[in-house]
Amino acid sequence: MPHNNPRVCPVCGWEDDGVQLDEPDLEGGANEMSLNEARKHTGKESN
Repeated sequence: MPHNNPRVCPVCGWEDDGVQLDEPDLEGGANEMSLNEARKHTGKESN
């Protein structure tokens, strides 16, 4: 997903909020869980 794209992942529901992509361990903002947590829950830990 391109950086700062206001889209929601169809797999995990994670929203690119323009902050968490640069700080993948940050919780809050547009998402309850961090990007890395969302990746773990979907099995997509790379990228």
